[in-house]
Amino acid sequence: MYRAAEATKAVEAVMPRRLWILLSIAVLAAALQGCRGLDRSPGEERPTDAAKVPPTWALYRTLALSGATDAELDRGYYRTDYINRKRSRVRAGDGMIEKKEVLEYALENYQKYRDAIRADLDMEVPWMLDDLNPETSFDALLRNKVGRTLRAIDRRLAAAGYRRGDGRYDELTAVSLYAFALASARGTRPAAAIPRKVAIELGEARLDGVLSFVQEEGGLGRADVREDCRLESNALKALEMRCGRCSEDSKILYALFRMAGLDAHFVYGRIDYQSLEDPDLAPGFLHFSVTLRAPGGRRRIFDLANRNSSAEPLYERELGWWFVGTNREILSLHYAGLCIQHVKISEPDNAIVACEKALQLDPDSFVALTNLGAAYAKKRFYWQASQLYRRALAIEPGSAEAHYDLGGVYYAAGEERRALQSLDRALELYPDFADAHNALGAIYLERGELDQAARHFGRARRIRPDPLFEYNLELIRRRRNR
Repeated sequence: MYRAAEATKAVEAVMPRRLWILLSIAVLAAALQGCRGLDRSPGEERPTDAAKVPPTWALYRTLALSGATDAELDRGYYRTDYINRKRSRVRAGDGMIEKKEVLEYALENYQKYRDAIRADLDMEVPWMLDDLNPETSFDALLRNKVGRTLRAIDRRLAAAGYRRGDGRYDELTAVSLYAFALASARGTRPAAAIPRKVAIELGEARLDGVLSFVQEEGGLGRADVREDCRLESNALKALEMRCGRCSEDSKILYALFRMAGLDAHFVYGRIDYQSLEDPDLAPGFLHFSVTLRAPGGRRRIFDLANRNSSAEPLYERELGWWFVGTNREILSLHYAGLCIQHVKISEPDNAIVACEKALQLDPDSFVALTNLGAAYAKKRFYWQASQLYRRALAIEPGSAEAHYDLGGVYYAAGEERRALQSLDRALELYPDFADAHNALGAIYLERGELDQAARHFGRARRIRPDPLFEYNLELIRRRRNR
């Protein structure tokens, strides 16, 4: 799980210490390097100068040389309306091959075009269990283990009377792999228990042998993981380093499902402000999982992070919105997550590289725009930051977090009036946003408006007990007693 625009201390080095102690504002700003579209008619002349060929043109050429036709590429792409929470496929079959269509085709067929994605786009597919390095052995051992498990599952499904091509066969394969992913690795003590609901479902399907095999041979051990990765990680590295949270878990489970030949898809959603039990997460976290169609046309969601193999009710209740994502969108979010984590460890240049890759994949990604902003804020490019946040808010105007971050950008740039307006708007959207109350209190304290400052600091403390909020209230008491 990672923030759509992670609250960081990006301005700590450039603001007066006394004000930083008061504010604790996350200043996340951006300067977007424009991504040009790839619009052309199928019969249009291709660029010939290799030095001037954009990455997606190079990928298009590779796809064409490998046999992909313009008709296959002219498949359209998904566009998300965040204001109305709707998705639709657009531009399909319109006689124009666009950048997003080329990217979606290559990434939906990533097993065939992985080398092209690496060579032409300089990007890695993070949900494959193969590092393409013959000198390493971890990935080969892991794939052998997964292969043995898949063969065991197939044998037990066949013995129980299930046949390939049957929807229930695919669903039970997914449930079995889910149990395998959660089960402790062989020799781990104490062994993590497979969720009771999963054990009951497999037992009722006469697949107790799957559980016995996993318990005897060992699973992947994701239930044993306790630490997040230092940087957004691919599936293989997360397994090797024994780290990661929901985004890494989703890549691992997706890799297993696709290795089994299942028609799986990623799911991502934004946690709803009002449903959070941990206020430190609010607002703006994205959550990831994997879904596939079950018999009857219903969609079943497998969520490793929450140990829930039927997470649809959880998502309806806990997420403000969620969508089934394309691989292009998920790869963009992967690089956006890598971007914000580079910001957190003060590597803004690396962050910019990662977020530019994210925007190459999805130029209208709200997450990538705001996370790239964090990197540029580290570099003090505040004018560009304000412009980019305005663009992000045109995509998702209901984001309290983005308004809050824009307020931080304005304040760091000396635009106090605009900072107050942005922070007020954040609180209109999310009245219990403790950090926004604290930021407003700090600004009013600097202006000498002690009553306003005390009101916001007090509200912040009531929402979330925090030593910083208590300290700020103590500063007001000291000023009044002078």
